[in-house]
Amino acid sequence: MSFEELKREYTISTDRSKLNISIIHNYISNESYWGKGRSLEVVKKSIENSLPFGVYYKNEMIGFARVLTDYATFAWVADVFILTKHRSKGLSKWVNGNYTFASGTTRFQEMGACYKRCPRTLQEVWVP
Repeated sequence: MSFEELKREYTISTDRSKLNISIIHNYISNESYWGKGRSLEVVKKSIENSLPFGVYYKNEMIGFARVLTDYATFAWVADVFILTKHRSKGLSKWVNGNYTFASGTTRFQEMGACYKRCPRTLQEVWVP
């Protein structure tokens, strides 16, 4: 089962068949600071073992994020990017607003929990 949401001419989807692996690999291994030199094999394996989100403008892939999750209580976001041409349009925030829903971790939000960012890469759930 996949998740999909539309916003103007943009789409977020967890449909793996829509992912453009070459765009993902190129960005992570050549443009990101965190994945320089990452092999195509490692990128493919990381996608296979997580919940991937493609971000599309019309039918063109322009962003990506993947979530490591147990589909109940935990979701860790990794490898998030939006191509330069499409930045400053709130797309990363839009993706971040949807990964908890699609990964099944919304029950934290229903209980009144909120997310707080930890240094650089770690995100934890904080229940006041």
